[in-house]
Amino acid sequence: MYLQTRPLHGVPFLLRDNIITLDQMQGTAGSHALLGAKPAYESSVVRKLCEAGAIILGKAALTEWAIYRWDNSPTGWSSRGGQCTGPYLFSKYEGIRICNPAGKGNVAGLKATTGLVYRDGVIPASNRLNTLGPFTLLAAEEWESYSSREQMALTVSDFASSLAAYFQSLDTNPNNLESMQDLVAFTKATAEEDYPRHNITTFEIILDKEFYNSESFKEMEYLREYVCGAGGIEGALDREKIDVLVVPTAARTVTSVTFASMGGSPLIAVPLGFYRPDTPIVKDKNGDPITLAPGIP
Repeated sequence: MYLQTRPLHGVPFLLRDNIITLDQMQGTAGSHALLGAKPAYESSVVRKLCEAGAIILGKAALTEWAIYRWDNSPTGWSSRGGQCTGPYLFSKYEGIRICNPAGKGNVAGLKATTGLVYRDGVIPASNRLNTLGPFTLLAAEEWESYSSREQMALTVSDFASSLAAYFQSLDTNPNNLESMQDLVAFTKATAEEDYPRHNITTFEIILDKEFYNSESFKEMEYLREYVCGAGGIEGALDREKIDVLVVPTAARTVTSVTFASMGGSPLIAVPLGFYRPDTPIVKDKNGDPITLAPGIP
């Protein structure tokens, strides 16, 4: 007689703090603004994991609001969780994406093609770009010609509307959040959010209606359409008759990772090695987390 088990029987998982469960665990995206808030449903991914026998151990920290709040704080910091750290020294988990944190943690990470994995029950950064996952291009030069503020503005252009829709879905909303403006007011007025030491520059970019109505932004939207087609990863694969692009996660720019996110392309990160023993220690410009040191992936 054989004991029948489910495919993920007994496999432990940690969820990021922006993935919703209908138990006693919070889902706050790292902010006190959503402490105690609950929608009527939990993530379909969580439900499927549990049905397959997985064990949810708890929640893991993330950069507050998936890094869409400031420009002066170390990646991985949130007002609820403090500075989240990696297993190698005090190294930070970089970026809002799956592959950059995977690279820092020396683990594999997979970002599925946008739309192939359930995306409900997740506090959104962008309903257009959001994707869940386990832990050389023609337009690159034009993309790099834009300032970091302009690049950020393009990638977060639907953050306010995505977040407002999430607020509307809440069954419990203790801070009465309805809009991006409400979130800004809460962040400024709440001591635990540590404002202004951790600023709200990205929030301010998101609320800059004048910029979003400008000709400059319209030109960037045309670039986004190009990046999502012939000028991006899909175009490169089709044009060169290849199946896979291999790039370093910690490249000088994150153009390839950004283009993959904007175009909805899948990404996978795999461990490649460690920095040499004589590597100089480099700290993050916005805080104490170590970004480079001997033995870090």
